[in-house]
Amino acid sequence: MSPHDENGDASDAHQAQRRQEFEELAFQEVLASLAKMRYDAVARRLDTLSGQPQLSPEERSEMMQLLGWMRDLKQSAAAKPEASR
Repeated sequence: MSPHDENGDASDAHQAQRRQEFEELAFQEVLASLAKMRYDAVARRLDTLSGQPQLSPEERSEMMQLLGWMRDLKQSAAAKPEASR
């Protein structure tokens, strides 16, 4: 095996590692975008429900569920920075 082959192998390994890091970063960005979309959708629905003068029993139940989801989304977002350290 020539020294040129060893350099090529190291370069290939480095490129593979960089590609894997890039793919992981892209995946994390997609997950963050999806979480933001979920949060925004829940917030819009909560705004709609809270603007109504009266809620039906089904709407009250939905609002409670949405408030729980909002709490979970906020907790999940707060835990993400700690997990990456």
